[in-house]
Amino acid sequence: MFTCFRLTHYANRNCRIKVKIAHIRPFFPILVGLMSVFSKPGQNMNCPVAAAAKFRQSAPMTNTCERRMMHATSLAQHWNTAYDARDRSDLTWTQTDQALGEQLGHMGSLVTPDSACIDIGAGKSQLAAGWVSLGAGHVAVLDVSDAALDYQRSVLPQTCEFIGASVLDWTATRRYTLWHDRAVFHFLTDPQDQSAYVAQMLHALEPGGVAVLSTFDADGPARCSNLPVQRYSSAQLADVVHRLSNGALVAQRGYQTQHITPKSNRQAFQTTLFHKIAR
Repeated sequence: MFTCFRLTHYANRNCRIKVKIAHIRPFFPILVGLMSVFSKPGQNMNCPVAAAAKFRQSAPMTNTCERRMMHATSLAQHWNTAYDARDRSDLTWTQTDQALGEQLGHMGSLVTPDSACIDIGAGKSQLAAGWVSLGAGHVAVLDVSDAALDYQRSVLPQTCEFIGASVLDWTATRRYTLWHDRAVFHFLTDPQDQSAYVAQMLHALEPGGVAVLSTFDADGPARCSNLPVQRYSSAQLADVVHRLSNGALVAQRGYQTQHITPKSNRQAFQTTLFHKIAR
């Protein structure tokens, strides 16, 4: 036989739930304990549903490694959808040939037959193809999106290195002389992720190597591809990277650019070049 009892909700609304007392009797001590632990002065915690909800909110969902794995899976789905939905020329972040040429010009002396260059979050950019044409000794592209890597495989020699991973989960198996990132770091709004990124960059760069990081400028958009971003001036980024690398990465110079989207909108970017000190 079922017995009805009343549960009081936060919004002072009442609901009737039918349960077998015999079924919930073994859990009474747990519910009482939850009520006592999470109850606040003036707050009605007589409701076991409310107590359980409070417990779920307070308990950590997962450890850092598991959180990043879940996040990487979500990001892969997000970027695969973004790349599959539009042609390359219609993507908001696609650079014009002129802008790409200027970008390669800033790196010209860094790309030689002895250099090993990696593009972090390569997407459907043609930067890596530009490195190949400049005679780079080794070219690598990293992206969490399979769609992005499929594009890179279609335009790059198969002797290049193709890495399908989140930069936070990947472990470099070689050293690079040039690390390039256009708009990956600014998606890392969690300080732990920012620290992990810089640690990865330090591990992958050889002593004397150069990192080129581009983000939305301090007055740039607050979101990109419907995701929140962390904006930086060159000076702010220089301070953050220097601090997180314990002084091992020193800013050499920074400059600002205006990116023009396919819809003719302007986006303010900053780019900062860092040098890894040989220790």
